[in-house]
Amino acid sequence: MLAGRQFSELSDLLASGFAVDRIVRSLARIRVGRAVSEGDIPMLRKAKAVLDDVRSGERWPAERTLNRSSAAAAAAFEDAALVLAVSSGTSEEFDTAMSRLDAALGRLLEGRVPPSQQMDELFSFFADVSRRRFEESQNIVMSASTPAWPQQVAARRQNPGGSG
Repeated sequence: MLAGRQFSELSDLLASGFAVDRIVRSLARIRVGRAVSEGDIPMLRKAKAVLDDVRSGERWPAERTLNRSSAAAAAAFEDAALVLAVSSGTSEEFDTAMSRLDAALGRLLEGRVPPSQQMDELFSFFADVSRRRFEESQNIVMSASTPAWPQQVAARRQNPGGSG
């Protein structure tokens, strides 16, 4: 059974994961059709909000604000850092990769499709974020599905007269 904190974390992960899935579907349609439709614009705005959260999360250690928004931004930054996995590990390389994603998304928001390589990078980034959120959700469910009673029985056998 999920503990309260786990349930809240799972709920947040699933909500953000479904949102990213919708972004991925819009990017896939654009990628195949090489055109931006009016129906894609809301998802592209959500994608922009995700990239903005990554940038905000990148600044979080200096700002030291703790609230739900800063926690989401820090998580978005962690996702981006792990997904981009820049080879040298420098902040400049991360900034360059984020700038490319921002530029590609900016073009889409203007109704213009970026070159195929940029479109592929943007699609891959969000697809990888989606996959990461799914895996995190799965880990929470799997950790909660392991029954606690075997450990409780073993503890009672080791300490039959105790309060364990």
